[in-house]
Amino acid sequence: MRVTQSPLWVAVLLLPLIGCGGKEEDPESRRLVQELREGSSEQRQAATRSLRALGDRGFAALRPLFDDSDPKVRTRAAFVWKHYADGRATYVDLATRLLQDDAWVVRKSAAVVLAKAAGESPRATGVLLEAAVLERHPTVLEEIARGLGAAGASEHAAASRHLLALAAHGAPSVRAAAIHALGAVGRDQVGVESAVKTAMASDTSTLVRVRAAGTWWRLTEDAEPVLTLLEGGLLSDRSGVPEAALDGLRHLGRDAEPLVPRLVDLLDHQTLRVRAAETLGALGPVAEAALPRLTRAAASDRSSWFRQAAEKAVRSIRGS
Repeated sequence: MRVTQSPLWVAVLLLPLIGCGGKEEDPESRRLVQELREGSSEQRQAATRSLRALGDRGFAALRPLFDDSDPKVRTRAAFVWKHYADGRATYVDLATRLLQDDAWVVRKSAAVVLAKAAGESPRATGVLLEAAVLERHPTVLEEIARGLGAAGASEHAAASRHLLALAAHGAPSVRAAAIHALGAVGRDQVGVESAVKTAMASDTSTLVRVRAAGTWWRLTEDAEPVLTLLEGGLLSDRSGVPEAALDGLRHLGRDAEPLVPRLVDLLDHQTLRVRAAETLGALGPVAEAALPRLTRAAASDRSSWFRQAAEKAVRSIRGS
């Protein structure tokens, strides 16, 4: 396991893993955990689904897997656990400990849990602030950045300082996550508005520029420099860029009206159409021009996911 000189990390490493709510493991949970650990690929997948459905009722049985010597086993356990873990002290303790794991995938799951807890747990935020300095893996840093964006108001100053540092990271995905999180910290924090404006104008990554455009609107509600970048993002074939543009557009309200036709076009995109429907729904009545296409999709599309997204968008646009 990884070690640091930090008193916080050392203290948590000494903590025992305490069960959630004193619940004891049951035979069904034990069976599922055994299959998760040693079963075939199909058994592991089925056990993952079942344990996720059980939630913290299966935590007592899952708990020993976090100390397994096999990183694959720890990774599977963390993947199950991150979907239901919340801000309770037991889970924050475990997430803090798992941020020291040798496997970056386990650390990512720990960061996801801490990010969920950050808004209500100052301790979780404190762990993320320290991890922002200590962590090196870009994918884990992305989750840490998201968590800092969810920090409570009393932590905004510290969160903004760490996010500004991450906004200069060498990995575009980390810069993009940090810039996005800065939109939640607020423009009143020193250096935030300047960093977002600079990223929007001159970052070498399309993903970062598009993320910055969405953040700029959240900070300033100034749509003029934003729409061209977001439209370009919708048309991009770079991984993650259209998704970032869709995420940015959903907050714009009436300012997004010029791009509604582009969003309607994406309703025919194989991988983006559900998110395009969700974005149109988030825009509400301003997306009225999309109603004919969405109504047809809700009535007859072969994909149940897309039908449901279209139905929800229609209701939202109609205000019903």
